[in-house]
Amino acid sequence: MTTPPGPQESPPTVTRLLLAEQLMLLAFPAFPAGARLTMGPRSFLSVGLVGAVLTELTFDRCVTIEQNGRSAGKSRVVSLGPRSGDPLLDALANQVAAQPANTLSWWIKRGTDRPALHAELLARLTAQGLAVTTRGVLRHHTQLVDPAARAEPASRVQRSLLFDPALAGQLWSSDPWSASLTSLAFACRAIPGFGWLPRQQRSAARAALRAIRSTDPIGQAVAAIVSAQASAAASSATMTTTMIANG
Repeated sequence: MTTPPGPQESPPTVTRLLLAEQLMLLAFPAFPAGARLTMGPRSFLSVGLVGAVLTELTFDRCVTIEQNGRSAGKSRVVSLGPRSGDPLLDALANQVAAQPANTLSWWIKRGTDRPALHAELLARLTAQGLAVTTRGVLRHHTQLVDPAARAEPASRVQRSLLFDPALAGQLWSSDPWSASLTSLAFACRAIPGFGWLPRQQRSAARAALRAIRSTDPIGQAVAAIVSAQASAAASSATMTTTMIANG
């Protein structure tokens, strides 16, 4: 186990990537260059991407999250006025400012219904030479060009999980970028589980994740929405299988 690093005021040098871009990189399989992105614009990843944009807006003090009730999803997203200077982030900040305060769940679901965010983030990764999209007759495939781009955020997630669970919650004051990336990556299943860690580390890693997410309303809201979507999809699949069997 390690202790959290000292205060970190700016994002780590994962180059100039947004938190949402780093999250999208984690959704590529951890294989050599050419690994394909398997999560589409209406996947669980999309829920996490909206959460990542909202999180970064809180870091830039463009919006704040006000607790409203026991459920994280019912917390309100409130505009604070400033803008980040990044057009992708500010598009959502402007929407928040233009409407009465609404809940986290409302904003995340509303953003998930906007596939353009997924496309905009892929375009940014492509422009930076990190990914390339091959256009086929029936579908497009996006591939990772530079595996090192995924390795850096993946390494930060791993380091976060290896903190002593009693200290992991302190990441929000010392390294909020790694804390939020870790929380969101598991919430939207960009990283689907702990099987890639040595068996003896998995229990502590789960406890560290719980500690990190315990004070993260956005990560909690994303996890709840993804869980509900997964349950609905499973129920629909079961119903379809039953209908076919009885048909």
